[in-house]
Amino acid sequence: MRPPAPLLTGLAAAVLAALLAALLAAPPAAAALLPADALTAAGEPRVLRLAALRSGVVTAFDAERNLVRLARHDLAVLTFPGPGTGAPEPDPDPAAAGRLTLTDGQRLSGRWTANRPDGQSLIWTHPDLGELTVRFDAVAELRPARDADPVPDHPPPATPPPAASTPGGNAPAPSDRLTLTNGEALTGVVTLGATAPNPAPAPALQLAPPDAPDAPLVLPAAAVAHLTLAHPPAPVASGVTARVTLRRGDRYAARDLTLDADRLTFVAVLAGTAHAFDLPAAAAAEIVFTADGR
Repeated sequence: MRPPAPLLTGLAAAVLAALLAALLAAPPAAAALLPADALTAAGEPRVLRLAALRSGVVTAFDAERNLVRLARHDLAVLTFPGPGTGAPEPDPDPAAAGRLTLTDGQRLSGRWTANRPDGQSLIWTHPDLGELTVRFDAVAELRPARDADPVPDHPPPATPPPAASTPGGNAPAPSDRLTLTNGEALTGVVTLGATAPNPAPAPALQLAPPDAPDAPLVLPAAAVAHLTLAHPPAPVASGVTARVTLRRGDRYAARDLTLDADRLTFVAVLAGTAHAFDLPAAAAAEIVFTADGR
């Protein structure tokens, strides 16, 4: 009896094995591309599926499935669709999250957890970076996280005192603006105040009204809804090439920016210290390419 003929010749078997290996090794096309709406520097809208952003160059496929490479200076904005694309939904109650805006325009989510004993800095607990020490003079706006019901019975007057005037009777001097959780609005000079000896005093503010600067009001964080400070704007750190906005509302002046379908990485200088971010790509909402990060 003759032995059965081999089902495949050696060459055919090798080719089939190579094809199977390639198919198994290749990632699904949809998983390797990130949907993005682009606006070029010339004002032209484009629909892209982004493969990578590295070294200032975007590699992507356009709506006609053509491979394109766009330099950073050829782009103005990249926007990343959220709902329906696998990205997380926005916080349904954004007011419940704390937000800190710095004088250079950057915006951080998190919680105001304490004051430093010197009364010059606060501790902000960030969801990615942990505890950050931020000088109060680097803060433009502060909104504490909302943990409880508004405080309705805080004693400050319902009518804000008049703003202080500069010497000579000119226009009013800049003043800080404070809104309480009971809706009352106040103006004056706001400081953290030194409440040592506790190494991490509970978060609170002191408000010196223009008509009674020597009798400041002490306001616990639970009574504060929003604070706007009259601190002057600060320059953005050097080397910034883009403004990155996250889906949760954070905004950073970024350098060393990279992005692919899986990860978003960049470096941002917050209150004088450089911090490296490594986040899921789905966290990105918008990238604005800019010379100064604002």
